Amino acid sequence: MMNKNILYHLSGLSLLALLLVWGLYWNAGRPYQIKNGFERKLVKLTGASMVIGLPVAATGISFDGLRYCYFYASGLRNKVWRLDLINLKRDSLEISWPGPVKGSSNFKLMADGAHLYLQYQNQRDIFSYSLSEKRIGRHGLIKMPGQQVLTEKQRLIMRCSDFGANQPILLKQGLIAGGLQGMVRPWPDERMGLIPTDGEMHFDPVSKLLSYHYFYKNGFMVWNEDLEHLTAGKTIDTVAKGNVRVNKFGGAFTLAGPPKFINGQGCADAGKLYINAYLKADNENTRDFINHTVIDVYDMINGRYLYSFYVPVFREQKLNCFEVRAGKLICLYGNDVVIYKMKMAA
Repeated sequence: MMNKNILYHLSGLSLLALLLVWGLYWNAGRPYQIKNGFERKLVKLTGASMVIGLPVAATGISFDGLRYCYFYASGLRNKVWRLDLINLKRDSLEISWPGPVKGSSNFKLMADGAHLYLQYQNQRDIFSYSLSEKRIGRHGLIKMPGQQVLTEKQRLIMRCSDFGANQPILLKQGLIAGGLQGMVRPWPDERMGLIPTDGEMHFDPVSKLLSYHYFYKNGFMVWNEDLEHLTAGKTIDTVAKGNVRVNKFGGAFTLAGPPKFINGQGCADAGKLYINAYLKADNENTRDFINHTVIDVYDMINGRYLYSFYVPVFREQKLNCFEVRAGKLICLYGNDVVIYKMKMAA
């Protein structure tokens, strides 16, 4: 009799567990009850895709402004994989980059049509590699960059720190001997302070515009190559002030706790700014939002929101980073590069 009662209890618990799992699954497809106060204009990414494998899990993409994408891994600075976006063929380069003088070995790789550039984190030097001469050069920087992008004619635009005033500045410097020595512009939102204006910078080789979007709040800005401020736009979420706490030690400022990210990685192409959005809109299906990467698209000239689209997972992974070039969406998923021909459908 006791065994029968135990079986009844176990059966009841199993049924309850199944109902709970089903309820969670069903509820996941419904919008959250907490509203974020905005909606997305969702379009479908319908273009055909192709997959190109890499021998290692890459961590970054750099586009040269012409036809090549370069992929690199944070632990393998001497190996670079190059993808021709016209014939979609891949090869690799071996480059004996100098190591960091001290501190972090984390680096960023940048490219133009004739050179590759390697910049170590928290160092005031940048190394160049001539693709034709197979030669490495070294260039001193006026200030230590926090964010940097290459423009045409071997010029570097940097978001730098002015620690004495707790303000970021914009600095443009030429990397050719005897070229532009420096052009400095104040940051438009200088009263916000250094850390709350953390974000990401991009240069669009088509429109020749520079963009910067914030990580912790709903804002982005656009300049021309002369660092003239053109546009102050808003991303569609409603977070007007980032949830960022800052400590001050002497003349330095540090985060007092982990901030809440609103926007992630992005890119700029043909006058459009693409941003990986982290907040769900009120009109989105929760399960779709969780299982895809959401990209919001903005007009760089007038700051207007255009539309959004989902990028699917691949081999059970969300994308690490992406670029949009010449009608192609290039997505990096570790060892795999997935290229979509961008066709949008309502």
